Amino acid sequence: MMQSIDLHAVTFEHAGAKLGVAMTQPFGPGADVFKLRDKMFCMTMTYQGAPAVTLKCDPERSRFLRDIHPSIIPGYHMNKQHWITVTAGPGVDADLLRFLLDEAYTLIWQSLPKAQRPPLAPG
Repeated sequence: MMQSIDLHAVTFEHAGAKLGVAMTQPFGPGADVFKLRDKMFCMTMTYQGAPAVTLKCDPERSRFLRDIHPSIIPGYHMNKQHWITVTAGPGVDADLLRFLLDEAYTLIWQSLPKAQRPPLAPG
């Protein structure tokens, strides 16, 4: 299991390194939003006093993840069908979070007009 503080560190390291990503704080301090071409794909925040990450997610994958991970819930203050909120808990580790960050980024990347898409890294 990850330490709670690691959720934000992994997000900053992994999401922040992706091509075309900007980090902003449109909701004020304490909520760091990661965007690709002005479209949000994840946000670090605090949920019920603990570090959390809210991510764009495919609706079917979202249901599956929530069924198997009690610390993954529908997106807090977001569209519950297309967003999830992840907190530290059993089965939530750095590899899972990186995978979810990659998927969130890719969903936004795919929604962009081709001329606005940065190249995707291999892998």
